[in-house]
Amino acid sequence: MQFKLLNFHKFVANFATSLVGTFIPLMIYKTTGNIRLAVLFLFGQSLFRMIGNHLFKKSYSKKPQLMLILRVIPLLIYNISLIFLEDFMVVGIIIISISYGISVSIKNNANGVLLNYSSQKKSQKNLTFTRVVDALSAIVAAIAGGIFIDWNQTVLIIFSISLYLISVAPLFIYYLSNRKKKGFNKDFTSNAAILYDKEPELKEKRKGIVRYYLLQYFIFYSVFCVIDNFTNMYTLHLFISVPTFAKAGYLTAMFQVANLLGVLSINTITKKFDLKTANTICGIICAIPLGIIPFIQNNTVVYILFFIFGFTYAICSFFMMNSLMTKCKIVGCTNRTLLTRQDGIVTGQLVNPIIVMIFGTITPVFFVMVGALIVYAIYTFVVEDKLRERLVDYLQNNEIETSGGSRRKRTSKPKTTPTTKVKVNVDTKVESKGTTEKGVETKSKEEKKETVEKSKTTDSKSDTITKTTATTKKAVADGEKETVKKATEKKVSDK
Repeated sequence: MQFKLLNFHKFVANFATSLVGTFIPLMIYKTTGNIRLAVLFLFGQSLFRMIGNHLFKKSYSKKPQLMLILRVIPLLIYNISLIFLEDFMVVGIIIISISYGISVSIKNNANGVLLNYSSQKKSQKNLTFTRVVDALSAIVAAIAGGIFIDWNQTVLIIFSISLYLISVAPLFIYYLSNRKKKGFNKDFTSNAAILYDKEPELKEKRKGIVRYYLLQYFIFYSVFCVIDNFTNMYTLHLFISVPTFAKAGYLTAMFQVANLLGVLSINTITKKFDLKTANTICGIICAIPLGIIPFIQNNTVVYILFFIFGFTYAICSFFMMNSLMTKCKIVGCTNRTLLTRQDGIVTGQLVNPIIVMIFGTITPVFFVMVGALIVYAIYTFVVEDKLRERLVDYLQNNEIETSGGSRRKRTSKPKTTPTTKVKVNVDTKVESKGTTEKGVETKSKEEKKETVEKSKTTDSKSDTITKTTATTKKAVADGEKETVKKATEKKVSDK
C-alpha cells in the first residue's frame, strides 16, 4: 500500500515542484544578467543539500512521511523569494539556495528510504516502476512550466504549492495510521546478517564490508553525478543567446522521454548484456553528446544528442541504484548507503558550478563531464566485481581477510548453537564467480565438516559438533531479481 501512495506522491509532487524548480537558474540569470550569480544558486543549493542530509539524517530514516509534509516550508520560502528576487538580488539568491537545497534533501532522502521500506520483495521491479513515474511527471512539468512560467509566475507558484500538499496528504495519513505497528519504518536486515552478528569474527567482517560498500557507492555517485548539472548548464548556455523558457522546457522534456525509454528497455538490454557491461558501454556513449553539443547549432541534432544522453544516463543510474539496493539489503545497511549516496551526488554536483564561477564561462564544464564519465565507466566495471566477491565471501563464510589484505581460512572453532536455518529473503539474482550464468537461487554446493572433541565430563559423554557451512553456488549479479535461499545452515548432533 505504501509503495502505491509513494508513487502517487512522487508523480504529483515532482510535477508540482518541477513547474518552477526546473527553471530557477534561468530565472536568476534573466533577473540579474550575471552568469556567476546563476551558478551561485546551483553551488549553494548543492552545499545546503549536503548540510540537510546530515542535519535530518535520523528523521529521514524514522519519520520520512513526516519530513515530506514539512518539506512544504522550504518550498514556500524559495517560491516566495523568487517573486521578490528583483528587490533583493544576492540576498534573495542565498535564501533561495538554502531553502531549495533543504527541500531537495528532504525529497531525495525521504523518497529513497520509503522506496527501501516498501520494496523488500520486488526491488528491481519496483525501482523500474518508480523511475517511470519520476520521468513521466518531469516530462509533463518541463513542457507545462516552460509554456506557462512567462504567463503568470505568481499563479504558477500558488498552484504548485497546493498540488504538493495534495500529493503528500495520503502518505501522511498512512503514517499516522501505522506508526505504532511493529516493524514500521524499519530498515530491512537479512537473516544471515542477524545470525552472523552473533559471532564476533563474522560481526567484524560484516562491519568491514559495510564500510567498503559505503566508500565505493560514495565514489560511484560522486564521479557520475558530475554530469547531473548537464541539463541546467546547457539550457543556461542556450538561454544566454536565446532567452526563452519554452525551449529549455522542451530540451528537459526530451531528456526525460529518453530517460523513460531507457528505464523501460532495461529488461531487453539485460537479455543481451550483463547489466555491468551495459553500464560501461552506456557510460562511454553518454560522454559523446557532452563533448560536442556546445558546438552544435542545428536544433534537430541538439535534440538527438539530448536523447542519447538521457537514454544512456538512465541505464547507468539504474545500474548503480539496483546494485546498491540488492547488495546492501543482504548486508543490512541500505538506509546508511542511501544517505551516503546523497552525499556522493551532492559532491559531484558541486564541481561544475565551481568551475563556472572561477572561469566565468560554461564551456569548460562539458569537457570535465566527459572526463568524469570515462572514469566512472572504467571504475565501476572494475569495482563491481569486487563488490560481488566480497558479498559472496561474506555469505560463504569460508574465508576471512587479514589486516594485510591476504586471505586465510577460518581456523577459529565455532560456537555450539542450536539448529538454525537461515534464509536470506532478498530480491536478488546470483551467478557464480567467473561465469555469466543467470540464476534465481543459491544452493548449497559442498559441505565442510569440523569435529571438535569436548573435554570429558563426569558422566563420560562426548559431544560431536558438526558445522555445515553453505557455499554459495552463484555470486551476486547485476540483474538481481529473485531470492537467495539457504545461505547458511548449521546443524548440531549429540552422540
